[in-house]
Amino acid sequence: MCQQLLSLNDDLLEKRIIGGQRPPAEAHTYALSLRGDDPDKKSSMFCGATLISPLWIITAAHCFLGHSHSGIPFNNPALWTVQVGSKKIDWLNDSGPVLRTRNANPKIADQNKTKPARKLHLDQVIQHPNYQEHDIEWDIALAKLTQPIYWLTPVNLPYHHKYQQVTKKRSNVRNKGYAVEEPKVGTVCEMIGWGCRYMGGPAVELASMAKLQIVSHDQCNEWYRNGAGLSRINEFCAGFYKKNIGVCPGDSGSGLFCQSQGKWYIEGVTSATHREFPESYPGIFSRVTFYLKWIEHILQHK
Repeated sequence: MCQQLLSLNDDLLEKRIIGGQRPPAEAHTYALSLRGDDPDKKSSMFCGATLISPLWIITAAHCFLGHSHSGIPFNNPALWTVQVGSKKIDWLNDSGPVLRTRNANPKIADQNKTKPARKLHLDQVIQHPNYQEHDIEWDIALAKLTQPIYWLTPVNLPYHHKYQQVTKKRSNVRNKGYAVEEPKVGTVCEMIGWGCRYMGGPAVELASMAKLQIVSHDQCNEWYRNGAGLSRINEFCAGFYKKNIGVCPGDSGSGLFCQSQGKWYIEGVTSATHREFPESYPGIFSRVTFYLKWIEHILQHK
């Protein structure tokens, strides 16, 4: 099963690469695939994630909503496995080793460079404390791996931006964070995901890569007829209107990577898109720069 989300204002948003191409093996190797399993093996949930440090990945908070068939909350890290080192996943037959070692020796990890570990378990799942079910704001989460990955280079966090501190009032709670105009409107960024390739299709074994253009808030809201309810502070849109390119179920949590001065940065985390016609509308992404202080705090204290 793929995780879905309703918008704040209507039923036209869904957690969801349509129209993508097969990526080169060396492209965005920090892009990972997540699988959550019901202990009774009655259902599975797929999401994307991105390695931001040897021990931590970033994804969408909505990936961990709900309960397993037996009633265990999906934010229980024991239900989750992450595959690294390959853009072809073997979830369909469950082949390949699953590493459960908690305190892995870096030297052992180094030995795996020629034959990297394929699957690892999660040790912690931390959804943003402000995230609420069926809300597209604050849709971001961090997860800690049971062992560090030393043989993959994490993506760069977007510290290169000159961002300004802003204050936002919501539900009588004052929240401080960072918001910027970056990535600039018109910038073409890249996303890798294992979501469906057509509306209603299943998650796929081979990753796809799509080039998505940053869209202004005003333009995005106009295309969605204001149904998206976008926040200018912690969300942005990327994609196209009626171009047969878009994000799809199974792409939830995948990173949006933009290049600046020869380096790739994760600017967004896939959050939502149009429920009925995802191939015709831009996707909605959580803005990583807004959450940098929260991310720093988790990485330093957890």
